[in-house]
Amino acid sequence: GKSLPARCRYLCSAWACEASGMANGLKESAILKSYVDNGDVVGICVSGGLDSKTVALRLRLAGVKVKCFTADIAQPDEEDISDVAKKMAPCGVETVIVDLKDDIAEGAFEAVACMASYDGG
Repeated sequence: GKSLPARCRYLCSAWACEASGMANGLKESAILKSYVDNGDVVGICVSGGLDSKTVALRLRLAGVKVKCFTADIAQPDEEDISDVAKKMAPCGVETVIVDLKDDIAEGAFEAVACMASYDGG
């Protein structure tokens, strides 16, 4: 397999796998194998956190072509949305940032206009 950056090797060790992605207890997945055989590209939504990195890396190490997406909805906990792509980069995947600020604002105004409630609130 290909050599991985140190951060990816550490993340991968958390899943107890090696560069092949199948050693040390990870079973080969028939579904992932079919994606590879068909040349499919799997898109996943990511936040840049441990779960996102683990899934993206596991797919990539299985030979699956992976394309990651994250939504920019002006979330206050994300000072710089491009940090998500930077966090995902060591795992060897491309991350596309989709600007949905206008869409989320429009949806919020529609919800208010309809007097929508969530969880009874």
